[in-house]
Amino acid sequence: MRNLKRIWKEKRVQSWGWILLLVLVPIFLLSMFYLYGDMIVTSAASMNVWTTLFQGKLHEFYSYTYPAVPGYEKLENGIAGGAYDFCIYFIHAIYLLPAWIWEKLSGLSVFAKWSTRIYVKELVFVFIIVAAYLIYQIALECGLEEKKAKWAPLIYMSSALLYYAEVVTGSYDIISVTFSLLGIYLYLKKKRVGFVLAFAVAIACKLFAIWIFVPLLLLEEKRIGRLFLDAAVSISVIVVPRVTFTLLASKNVTEQVNNVIQGTELAHANLINAGMFPQDETRTAMIRIGGLPLMLLGFFIICIACYFYKEKLEPKMIVYLCAVIMALFITTCKVHPYWITLLVPYITLLMVFNIDRMRQNSILELIFTVGYMGRMYIFWPGCGSAEVMYNMIHSEQMVNFQWLNNEAQWEVLGPYKIIKFVSDKVGLTIDNMAALFGTLCLAGIISFLYLNYPKRNSRFIQNDSPQIFPWVFWARYIIALFVGLFPMLGCVMWKVFYY
Repeated sequence: MRNLKRIWKEKRVQSWGWILLLVLVPIFLLSMFYLYGDMIVTSAASMNVWTTLFQGKLHEFYSYTYPAVPGYEKLENGIAGGAYDFCIYFIHAIYLLPAWIWEKLSGLSVFAKWSTRIYVKELVFVFIIVAAYLIYQIALECGLEEKKAKWAPLIYMSSALLYYAEVVTGSYDIISVTFSLLGIYLYLKKKRVGFVLAFAVAIACKLFAIWIFVPLLLLEEKRIGRLFLDAAVSISVIVVPRVTFTLLASKNVTEQVNNVIQGTELAHANLINAGMFPQDETRTAMIRIGGLPLMLLGFFIICIACYFYKEKLEPKMIVYLCAVIMALFITTCKVHPYWITLLVPYITLLMVFNIDRMRQNSILELIFTVGYMGRMYIFWPGCGSAEVMYNMIHSEQMVNFQWLNNEAQWEVLGPYKIIKFVSDKVGLTIDNMAALFGTLCLAGIISFLYLNYPKRNSRFIQNDSPQIFPWVFWARYIIALFVGLFPMLGCVMWKVFYY
C-alpha cells in the first residue's frame, strides 16, 4: 500500500513495475487451472493448418478432421474442420507450431498433459499483455500524462470482467480486441492504411469489430468511392481465404462458381439472426422492443451522425464513442458471456481519463459487473462452473475427480447453484432473477457512461483524494481475484454435496 501511494505522489516507475508484476502473475497462474471447451476445439482445428500444409492438402482444411491422437478423452473421436474464418486459425496455428511439433514427436495429443494444455491456454495471456500495452499507448495519444497513462494497463488487468472473460473462460475474442485497439491507436496517429488493415484482421477474427470500424471510418472519410474501397479492404481478410478455399474444393469450373455463390453466408449467421433480431428465446438481450433490432437501429443512427459530422472528434470522444457502441451491443443483443471482453478496454480508458473519480467509477463498474455476470451465470452456467476446471486438470497424471454421470449437474456447479438457491428462498423464478440482474447491469452501465462523458461539466461531482485511490485499486483487484476463483467454488460444492 505504501508503494502504491509513492507511485501516485512521487511517480516512481520502479514501484509501478512491481505492482504490474503483482497484477500479471495471478492472471497467468489462475489461467493454468481453466480451459473452456471452445478453446479445445478451435486449437485442435488450428493444428490442422500445419497437418494439411505439410501433406500438401491445405485446400482441404475445412473438411479435414483433426486426427484422434491418444491422450485426451474430449478428442478421442477427432475434431472436424474449422467453422470460423481462416484468420483465427492461422493466428492460432502460428502460436501452436511448437505444440504441433510436440504432438508429432510424442505421439500424444497436445491436450494429453497439463503442461501442454497450459501452453495452449496462455495464448490468451499473450494477447492480454499486448492489449494492455495498446491501451497504455491510446491513453497517451488521448493526452494523458505518463503518470496517469501507466495506470491504464493495471486497471485493465485488474478488471473482474477481464478475469471472467479471459482468465476463466479463455475467450480468444481477445485477439480481435487487440487488433481493434491497434486500429484505434493507428487511427489516432493518423495512419489510415494501418488503421484499415488492423481492423481487417480484427473483423476477420470477430465480425463485431465492424461496429467500431465503420463509424470511425465515416468520421474520417466522406468520399463515397474511398469509403467503398476501404470497406472492401476491411473484409478482404474474410473474403479472400473463403473464396480461395471454395474454389480449390473442386476442379470443375461450374462447381467452383456454384460453391462460391452458395458459400457466401457470413460467419456465425445463426448468431446474427438470433442475436440482433430478437425472438422469444433471445432471453439474454437486456433491452428488447418486440422484434426490433435495436443494435442495428442504434448502429445506423451512429453511422449517419458520423458521416454528416464535419468537425474532428477529440481522441477522448473517439474512445467514448467506442464504449457507447460496444455497450449498446452488449445490452441489446443475445451475447455470449465472454463477449464482454469487447467492452472492457473502453471502460478501462474512461476510468483512466477520470482517474480522480476512481471510487465512483469503481462502484458503478461493480454494479454492472455483478448484473452482467449474474445474468450470464444463469443463462450460461458453464462459463464459471467446475466444468472449465475439469477440462484443464482432469487427467490420469493429476487428480481424478470421478465426476458425476450426469454432466448437466457439474456444468452448473458454481455461482449458478448459489443464484438458484437464493431465487428459491426468496420466491423468485430464475428468469426473474435474470431480469433483476439485467436491470442492475443496465443501471450501472448507463450511469457509468453518463458520468464519464468527456465534455460533461462534472463540478458537482466530488473528486477523490490521492489517499483514497490505493484502497480503491486494491479493493477492485481483490474482487477480480475472487471472480477468478469462482470455478474452484464449484469443485468445493461437488466435494461437499455430491462426493
